[in-house]
Amino acid sequence: MQRPLKLVHHTIDGPIYMETTQAEGGWKGGLWGRELDAGTLRTYKRVGDANRNLTLIFAQMFREHRCSRKCGAPANLLPTPTEVWAEHAKGI
Repeated sequence: MQRPLKLVHHTIDGPIYMETTQAEGGWKGGLWGRELDAGTLRTYKRVGDANRNLTLIFAQMFREHRCSRKCGAPANLLPTPTEVWAEHAKGI
């Protein structure tokens, strides 16, 4: 089983906090920062699905961002632009 995400992405807009949390009936994700308060619109049964949707939202919003050690995330956490649009086309 995947673990919930809890990261701080250091972007050109400042720190963006990214967290997947347990919600009634499953899992949700959130993104927040100095001028941002967003997240997943639906609840997912599996934490991995919530994580994936949250990373897609982040990748669409911060296309220029590349994770580094400073983020505390693996370099391959964020999907490529091609993967983002492929998932978007599937309706995630």
